[in-house]
Amino acid sequence: MLLTPQFGPRQRVFAIFTDAELEPTPLFEGSICDGCGSCVRECEACAIGQQRDVPFTIDGRQFAHGSFDPAACARVHGGRDPRYSPFWNGTEADGEPPSYYRFVDHRFRHRGICVGRGCLRACLDHLEKTGRIQATFKTPLIQRDRWKLNEPSPGT
Repeated sequence: MLLTPQFGPRQRVFAIFTDAELEPTPLFEGSICDGCGSCVRECEACAIGQQRDVPFTIDGRQFAHGSFDPAACARVHGGRDPRYSPFWNGTEADGEPPSYYRFVDHRFRHRGICVGRGCLRACLDHLEKTGRIQATFKTPLIQRDRWKLNEPSPGT
């Protein structure tokens, strides 16, 4: 998850190819994430590890994040979980969802329904409430419990 002091997790990064000479922006010196764990607790897929056990280095600085299970995330994020998608019946043929589910396709073949309904929303809500980001909504992002469809009955 990319966090910036301006927008928290409210941006996405894609590739831009250029041969233009660009002046690099200095690496942010502060800390946006305070380790509250709201992203871990609210992840509907249980895809984020609780411990920051994955170290990495950027520009000589050491960082770490929790382990991440992309397959678990993809099931919920892509709407292949009947708790969150009324269009999913729990079966796949050749790895594809039923044809009536394909209404969410877009040109990059991404089927996002979750879009951070747990992890990103919880992070953004925490960062706004604690004043850790600059751009905030006029009203709180989370005002009530998230919806969830009924749990499937055993054997269905």
